[in-house]
Amino acid sequence: HSLNIAGLSPIELDAKNMEYLEDFPRTPTKALSKLIADRCKNQKELSFTSGLSESTISRMCREKNFPYDIKQITRLVIGLKLPPALSAIFMELVGFSKAAMIRYYRYQCIIDCLFMDDIETVVETHRELFEK
Repeated sequence: HSLNIAGLSPIELDAKNMEYLEDFPRTPTKALSKLIADRCKNQKELSFTSGLSESTISRMCREKNFPYDIKQITRLVIGLKLPPALSAIFMELVGFSKAAMIRYYRYQCIIDCLFMDDIETVVETHRELFEK
């Protein structure tokens, strides 16, 4: 699937995103490899944009039980410029679900802020966080 989204209407963009997610791999190694192929030129570029070493990224793409930590996940999400829905799916694939990582929920909110149009959308999406 091409990631060329310039000029798409919101409805077309939603349809393209749903199509992409239907075919998205369900293992961390394959998912990361696909994200790199679709969103970067290669692991070297992701290393540059994420601040992770090429050897760490290579291990992430090879080792089925790579021990991800939240800092690495955050660097990958930002380095790959993942939209909120895709970042949430990827985080769950590598073992970080919102239920299991409530204290890291703020990271997701910050990441969402990078992709949402205004603060009202962020607040509405993360109402629980703002009401605490």
